[in-house]
Amino acid sequence: YVNGRNVSADPMTPYRTGGGHEPLTLRYDVTAYVRPDTTVLAVWYSPTSPHADSCQVAVGLELTSADGICTAMHSGADWLWRTSSYRLNGSRGECADGRVEVLPWSYGAVEWPLWRGAQAVDAPRRGLSALAAMPLRRCRVAEVVRPLSLVSHADTLTAIFPRELTALPRLTLRGAARGTRVYMPGFSYVCSGDIDEQAYPKFCVSRFSQLCITGDAAFRPDMVQDVEAVVVTPYDDSPEWLYDD
Repeated sequence: YVNGRNVSADPMTPYRTGGGHEPLTLRYDVTAYVRPDTTVLAVWYSPTSPHADSCQVAVGLELTSADGICTAMHSGADWLWRTSSYRLNGSRGECADGRVEVLPWSYGAVEWPLWRGAQAVDAPRRGLSALAAMPLRRCRVAEVVRPLSLVSHADTLTAIFPRELTALPRLTLRGAARGTRVYMPGFSYVCSGDIDEQAYPKFCVSRFSQLCITGDAAFRPDMVQDVEAVVVTPYDDSPEWLYDD
């Protein structure tokens, strides 16, 4: 993000279906987003798990002014970071806590006292080498699919879709008590207690034709107001072999 604007239309980039650790370089033209007075760079980042290297992400900004003066800035120990309400759970899944307030983080009135100083690392142990030039795995949102039917049985709601999908599941919940836990394959969510809220993973794409939704003792299937599958697919110009599981 540059000054609060997402510089990529991809839902995630790079798209690592196999949870790979290879280092990759991404480059964006951010001319349309920079400001003459202040430029804020922000990254919503999910580290590989388990961490292959303590050196996880580096960001640089190169600017050329109208009069030809070049300036370069790079991330270091003066950068700040904080954990989000989303976590990888160690089994190629994801969990989110809706009770954690999503405070402004990419631009504007950021709660700086909640942030910590970054740790600068000279270079990754694994090196960048030629892997940094590999074709990027890129995906796009192809469609949003709703189930053909919803089957409620006891404390389980099953969504049956028209075909097998590679997608991010998304639930709309209503009337769930604060702290209620909702489970889907590869994703768990702790409810915020708001009248309406949405539960969905940010990084872990699943493949399913049926989606079983359960929860703890406070969960009821009638809390689920809507079930969607946000289908992601590789760009047409991306090598297909990059997306094999």
